[in-house]
Amino acid sequence: AVMLGQNDAVLALAYDDPDATVLSLLARSRKMTKGRLLDLLRFKLAFLGWGLLSVLSLGLVLIFHALPMFSLSYSLLLTQEAGEDIS
Repeated sequence: AVMLGQNDAVLALAYDDPDATVLSLLARSRKMTKGRLLDLLRFKLAFLGWGLLSVLSLGLVLIFHALPMFSLSYSLLLTQEAGEDIS
């Protein structure tokens, strides 16, 4: 479970640096999430209601609202925790 939380940022980091090795991306992801796993879990649980609502709407809420909002918010959360400039 810990590894799952620590590797959340790998895809976003790979998008930013496509030439990086998998091991370097994993190391950077772990560094970004180190000591923040409880905060990341709380953040994910905050979107649980949107997931339930998307089931009731046959996935429309998920596709058009919840997933884009979650993705943007989560990437901002990870970059702010890492101390990276987001501008």
